[in-house]
Amino acid sequence: MKELRESLLEHETVMLEVIAQQWGLSPGPEGKQELVKRLETLMKDQKALGDVLGRLSLEEREALESLIHWGGKVSSSFFTRRYGPIRPFGPAKLLRERLWENPAGPAEKLWFLGLIFKTFELTDAGLTEVVYIPQDLKDLIPSSQGEQSPRTPEILHPSRELPAAHHLAEALFLFLVYLQKEPAKAAPDGSMPAEVTEAIAKFIKERGAWPPLWGELFFPLVQHIAMALGLITLEAGKIKPFPEKLRPWLKSPAHERLTGLWQAWLESISWNELRLLPHLVWEDTGRRNDPRLARRRVISFLGRCPAREWVSLESFVSLIKEEEPDFQRPDGNYSSWYIRDRATGEYLMGFEHWDKVEGALIRFIVTGPLHWLGVLELGVDESGNVISFRLSSWGEKILSQAPIRARPEEPIVVKPDFTILVPHDASLYNRFQVERFASWTGSTAEAHLYLVTRSSLQEAFLRGITLDMILRFLKRATGGRLPTAVIQSFKRWDKLQKTFTLRNVLVLEAPGPLAMEKIQEEPELKELIKGLLSPTLAIVEEKDVPQLEEALRRAGYFLRKVGKAPEERGQTT
Repeated sequence: MKELRESLLEHETVMLEVIAQQWGLSPGPEGKQELVKRLETLMKDQKALGDVLGRLSLEEREALESLIHWGGKVSSSFFTRRYGPIRPFGPAKLLRERLWENPAGPAEKLWFLGLIFKTFELTDAGLTEVVYIPQDLKDLIPSSQGEQSPRTPEILHPSRELPAAHHLAEALFLFLVYLQKEPAKAAPDGSMPAEVTEAIAKFIKERGAWPPLWGELFFPLVQHIAMALGLITLEAGKIKPFPEKLRPWLKSPAHERLTGLWQAWLESISWNELRLLPHLVWEDTGRRNDPRLARRRVISFLGRCPAREWVSLESFVSLIKEEEPDFQRPDGNYSSWYIRDRATGEYLMGFEHWDKVEGALIRFIVTGPLHWLGVLELGVDESGNVISFRLSSWGEKILSQAPIRARPEEPIVVKPDFTILVPHDASLYNRFQVERFASWTGSTAEAHLYLVTRSSLQEAFLRGITLDMILRFLKRATGGRLPTAVIQSFKRWDKLQKTFTLRNVLVLEAPGPLAMEKIQEEPELKELIKGLLSPTLAIVEEKDVPQLEEALRRAGYFLRKVGKAPEERGQTT
């Protein structure tokens, strides 16, 4: 923070003369440098300073005390919104209108007394104007408050808890699993079609990785993070995992993956929470907000929260509004963004709508992304409304930036009944491989459960995965503890799936393609047709001939039999 002499020198001579007059100093014919020197000496005199402070009104003293409490500086927009404007003026206007005799409010009174100054500082939001008290002057001002410890939000215990879970990490893994098995055909613009996103979302929900809140905004963030980390690619019109990125990501230690997700969200510019809030409608005027500013300020205030205590969500929002309301609008301008309330159509312009815009954004960041990333546990009341939160053990680690020791990876376990147990601390790469040839059956507190069946193996074989590849993987991933009976069963199933089968079937010939299409619209007939050989030829089973003949008769068709009579060989042709 600047000292008093440097601050005074930045004023024009006319302004210095006004300040001197307020302090009872009569300027002489000396130059600016000499006037600043005399003024600085007077302002640092305890008696003179005490006299000036004693003449302050209660509001002016409160403004000065608040500035000291905030560490001696605060954003100009925040300070003047509370304590009145400091009007822009030049020397001519200052003298002509004698503005110091009728200040616009407490802030301007302190300005004309030379007790506060303005400057620009480089912050996360860019170049920001701040109001400050020169450091050497601030040290001389007695304060009833002084620089107190930062305020903390209130404690509020919930009726029920929503434990912190790594929803985003798990959903991202399942997203990649799905695309590995079924690459998605991209829309003409390269995006993922709605029907595909719905299918993947359903897959994630079935696996229990869907969060309890803000579900409509959850999957878009999963997709965004996948793209931000380069884990998916568009190849030959299909969206699928990018092998060069996928393998090292899966093989990396769990804490590195989780930290990577945290950083990808924290530093993303294209993922813009404010523009996604469902109750707001943005009118694009070309002005942009930087979504990183809101995240950083929310995280900064999380540092104020007592460790392992349930913090009131509304108290947390109020604390930010009280101390740093302009966290995403450094210029303090609440009229430049054209945002409407979706329900009423009302424009939410002006600081009076702070709770519907900034307040809603804070609530979403806390109950959405910070919960999805496993940083916060949520507390709800009896009606299911989120009323409080607290840092999880992972949240404490990520916010403190303390070194995190990698946990040893556990081997997977294959049981004689073809069940595979993948511990939560197992390699994610190993779990990804299991997903390729086994069916997920559920999860416990200790492990994810899978079952290998002939059907799941056959699907793997159709995707080009061989039995040798599966057995080599299982021997490695289990540490060599693979039951002999399982190996033998796998080999027997592999042999069966390589064996051709020849069986007697009958061919039903339709008089034309339209007739074949029409009978397939009849539920009873559709069930009897086991496959199509051509638009007019279908496969049926011998045992179904009597039922087929009757069903065709009811539909208005006749069945002509060609070949040996059924009684000659026990079947109908």
